[in-house]
Amino acid sequence: VASFFLAHAGELESLTIGELASAAGVSEPTVIRCVRGLGYRGYRAFKGALRGREAGEESSFDHLGGFSLRPWDRMEDLPLKVVGTQREALEDVLKSVSPDSLEQAARTLASARLIDLYSVENSCAPASDLLTKLTYLGLRCRFCTDAYLQQISAAHLGKGDVAVAFSRSGRSVKALRLAKKAGAATIAVTGERTALLSRYADLTLSVGGGAQTVYGNAIFSRVADLAVVDMLYMGIILSDYERFSRNLDRSGQVIADRGYAQT
Repeated sequence: VASFFLAHAGELESLTIGELASAAGVSEPTVIRCVRGLGYRGYRAFKGALRGREAGEESSFDHLGGFSLRPWDRMEDLPLKVVGTQREALEDVLKSVSPDSLEQAARTLASARLIDLYSVENSCAPASDLLTKLTYLGLRCRFCTDAYLQQISAAHLGKGDVAVAFSRSGRSVKALRLAKKAGAATIAVTGERTALLSRYADLTLSVGGGAQTVYGNAIFSRVADLAVVDMLYMGIILSDYERFSRNLDRSGQVIADRGYAQT
């Protein structure tokens, strides 16, 4: 049955279970056992997945929460699927990021006394990348992956400090809320401007993309966030080109000699 699925993927949507069983040379119970083995409740749910889960269809297998990966996909198709999803994420960034908000955020970071970074799980990748870039620019910043320590750090901020929170869902808000309460300037990098996180942000950088679940296309959220990190990095340099190019040169000199001195 699985071999028939792979060989006739384009025809499956139009076949009844009886027609499919006959064409594959098996019984209808065998077809049902196969689709259940793939993770579906039954043949109707399987066909619903093929049709993109139209409104009113029985809920079907979707462990990946939106990412277009199906049990019958081939390994050689993965590069195109992954790169295509990432391209769509970057196109959403272009449509969603406000140049004015980007400029304000870059200038706010450039003049900060101390910069705190907040994120969890998948969003730790862009937060870590921003930490690296800010450090190269000579800015004082800190980032720890423990959510409790992020909240404690936020509570000790004050006027002149800046807090940046990454959350695609916009629901990881506690650290940024504490930072705002402490008097720090706050920046949110999130999916939508209307996200809950935006309530506690002086500036919101929206990357678009709509609602996403944990194990679906949200695993690609770091691609959009990393693009925003690069925008902030270059925006900070542009805000005071002489200062930050000098700091970058100094950072480069420090690590230029990677060898060990002989004794």
